[in-house]
Amino acid sequence: SNSFHKEYVVSSDGSKHYTEVGDGAEIKIFLPEKCNGKMMVICPGGGYRFLSGITEGENVVRWCLDKGIAACLLIYRMPEGNPLLPVRDVQNAMRYCRHHSADWGVKEIGVIGFSAGGHLAACASTLFPDEMTRPDFAVLVYAYTDLNTEGFSKSATNCTWHFTHGDRQKKDYYSMHARVSDQTPPTILFISEDDDKVDTWNSLEYYSALREHKVPCELHIIGEGKHGWGFPPEAPGVDKLPGNLRQAVLSTLESWLERY
Repeated sequence: SNSFHKEYVVSSDGSKHYTEVGDGAEIKIFLPEKCNGKMMVICPGGGYRFLSGITEGENVVRWCLDKGIAACLLIYRMPEGNPLLPVRDVQNAMRYCRHHSADWGVKEIGVIGFSAGGHLAACASTLFPDEMTRPDFAVLVYAYTDLNTEGFSKSATNCTWHFTHGDRQKKDYYSMHARVSDQTPPTILFISEDDDKVDTWNSLEYYSALREHKVPCELHIIGEGKHGWGFPPEAPGVDKLPGNLRQAVLSTLESWLERY
C-alpha cells in the first residue's frame, strides 16, 4: 500500500501517534518514481508504548522518496513484557522486503529507528538469525540502546518496563551494545548533547562496541535539539533543531548513505 496509517491520536502539542497497533504488525511500502537501489525499514519511536506517526514516520518516508530511496514504514507491536514481538516484526519486514526487492529495483535494505525504535533498529542489526533479516546498514537516531540506564529519565524507565517488565536478565540481553559483533552492519548514530530523555551514553557505548568489532561507523553528537526532533516537522517554522543543524544532519545522513 502507498497510504499512511490512519489510526492516529492527536496530542495536545499537535503531534500524532499510533496507539491501536493491536495484535498484528503492519507495514506500508512506498516506492519512489526512480529507485536508487536503496530501501529503509523505518521504526518510529514512542517508548514501546506508542509510535510517533509524523516526525519519525511519515516525514521519514517523504524524505526517502525525495532522495530516490524506497521506504517500508513499520507499525510494530508493543512488547508489553515480550521483547520478541517487535523484534519478530522488524525481522519479518526485512524478509518481506528482501523477497520483493528485485521487483522494486532494490539492492540494499537498511533500517532506521528513533528512540525506542532506535533500540529496535539495533535489535535488527544484532539479533538477525540469517542473511534475509540482516540489514545492509543501520541509522540510529537518539536510540535508547542500554536498558540498564533507567535511572537517567522517566522515559527510559517506561521503555525498560514495557520492553522487559523489569526482568534483569532480559534487560541485560537486550542492552544492544553487548550484542554487537563483526557481523553488525555499518551504522551511523545521531543524538543531541542535551537530550533530556535518552542519555548520550547510549550512543557512545554502542559506537564503542562497533569500533571494537571494526564495524564501519560514525557518531554525530549535536549540540542542541533535546529529544524527539525526528525529521522535518509538519508545522513550517517549528523545529527542535536550531539554526542550520537540521540541514547539517540531513546532509550528513544523505552523504553517508551514498557510501553504504
